[in-house]
Amino acid sequence: MWRLAIAAAALALAAAGCSDDSTSGPESAASPLPTGSTDTGAAASGDPCTVVPDSAVATVFTGTRPEVDVNNLTGGFATCTWEDSEATLLVSVFPAANLQTDYKDQLNMTGPVQSSVFADGVSFPGTVGIGKANAKGTTVGFTTGDKGYLVAVRTGAEGHPKKDLPLATGIAEAIARGS
Repeated sequence: MWRLAIAAAALALAAAGCSDDSTSGPESAASPLPTGSTDTGAAASGDPCTVVPDSAVATVFTGTRPEVDVNNLTGGFATCTWEDSEATLLVSVFPAANLQTDYKDQLNMTGPVQSSVFADGVSFPGTVGIGKANAKGTTVGFTTGDKGYLVAVRTGAEGHPKKDLPLATGIAEAIARGS
């Protein structure tokens, strides 16, 4: 829980312009996780990144799609990161209850996300993920079934909220349709 507090503080500082990036948090299996579940892990049955359709990833990257960096954590948590010099796509997977307790209750939200695919979508300023916070980009959080997701998109060096929010929403909807 303390690592989540550090990530939340880093996001607040990043949003205030005090930091470009913070990557503290459960980046290894030995690190504590945000409040969790007894699930054996997001990847217990395979690669958690398969929930993200290739066509959705392609909406963020104009050239060759970068390789995905998969970080399987315990307790039903995982991250999938695609990144190059022009854009970032970070998808975090976690138990559904954690969207409320670890993100909605603790971070600033920029508003609800209008979607016909999921009802509880919200947006956050910057790139938010498990143990990550950055003022650049936009993040959409939502749940489907017993899983929660954060879909963070940054286009360009600084991010473009008017472009990043629709991209993140579209990817979130593609994930929700396939779940």
